[in-house]
Amino acid sequence: MRMPASAPLAVERNDLLAVAPSPRLVVWELPFWLILLYIALTPGSVSPWWVWGGIPVRSAEAVVLVGVVWYLPSALLLQRAWRAWPAIWILMAPMVIALAYAALSTGWNGLDDNDTAAMRITLLFAAGGPLLAWSVTGGYTRDELYHFIWRLTAFMALLSVLYSAESILSLGLRSELGQNTLLDFGIERVRGPLYGSSTGYLALLPALAFSIQHVIDVHSRRMIGVAVVLALLLALLGLGSRAALLLLALYLLLLSFLIKSARKRAIAVILMVVLTLLAATVVFSQASTDRLQTFEDDSRRATHVTALRTLESLDLASNLRGAGYGGIWNWYLTDALNGERLATGDNLIRTSLGTSLYHSHSTLLEMGMELGLVGLVAFGAMTFGFVAAVVECWRRGVLQAFSCGLLATGLGLVFDLFLFKNTTVNLIWWFYALSMLMLAHTKRAGQR
Repeated sequence: MRMPASAPLAVERNDLLAVAPSPRLVVWELPFWLILLYIALTPGSVSPWWVWGGIPVRSAEAVVLVGVVWYLPSALLLQRAWRAWPAIWILMAPMVIALAYAALSTGWNGLDDNDTAAMRITLLFAAGGPLLAWSVTGGYTRDELYHFIWRLTAFMALLSVLYSAESILSLGLRSELGQNTLLDFGIERVRGPLYGSSTGYLALLPALAFSIQHVIDVHSRRMIGVAVVLALLLALLGLGSRAALLLLALYLLLLSFLIKSARKRAIAVILMVVLTLLAATVVFSQASTDRLQTFEDDSRRATHVTALRTLESLDLASNLRGAGYGGIWNWYLTDALNGERLATGDNLIRTSLGTSLYHSHSTLLEMGMELGLVGLVAFGAMTFGFVAAVVECWRRGVLQAFSCGLLATGLGLVFDLFLFKNTTVNLIWWFYALSMLMLAHTKRAGQR
């Protein structure tokens, strides 16, 4: 399948919301949208499981790899797709290195063959997100890419309205198996098949950042953009996630300092403050603020203490090499086989060095403990990539609100295990992250 060619769309016309994809782009994108609809609307309780080499695999994650198989051959043949690499290598190269080293490190992780095979499958899923994002978007012109990301953002907003309405209004769309018994938020926390209540911010915050960018840049039909911002804020606050609240505050702080234009900065900050207050009024008319008033988490603290003891128990060479992927947190089969138990909050394991959550709940902790020096360097390189993107956007005076959102999600990688886990959330994040880099490093139509 070859990527369709189409004339560049004029971003400068300020009527972006009126622009529909060409028929050829519709054909190109259709498989992706079908995959995304399947992921986003198929409840986990009815989503079938497949078996690969004796390992259970959730179909909602496996279809991401189906998308890679469909799109990647065309991307490899596209000259324009390869031209995107100078913009995206700053995130892709560290991820490729981390994945390769993780695969190599399974040779000394101390797991049996079945558990090792299961953890290796997670590396396929981890590679699926960036590969699919590059394969779908790498061949677009700048304007086509902008419009695609706007469509993705509108989709995320509509989906979030559905997820939020189910949680806040109790529409009864979830099956009994899909209901959460932990009501420490006063209501069911916003979540759905695409993203969970503790991980959704990684997908929602970049979408929010792009919609803010859209509102301050585009002068026609602004109210549609404002509605998208409000829908995403409702979902973010409805997650009941302390990490989401912290990152939202960080994003507001970044907007206040990292937008050059005083007018655009004022619009962005006022829009965020007003709509956040409105969204909070809606959410907390039903929900409780109790769980958001403290950032204490005994389970995470125990995990960090156990990780420190593990470091102290090993020699320098072992720590530099890392325990091997899955060597400390062998989480995949626990996820696949004990979902109901985990949903009740029973997610602790006991080791010889103390109690820990069954996975690291931190991408930084995972990469440092299990991938050693290579993992830390890769994580540091990705962090540098976020900062460099913000600097580039500041220098060129473009996409500053959008890039600030991606920088905020960089901190979010510390709060839970992403990139290697949470395949569907990672997929959305990679689309935004790679697209931001491509948009920031390419010129608008007509620019010199």
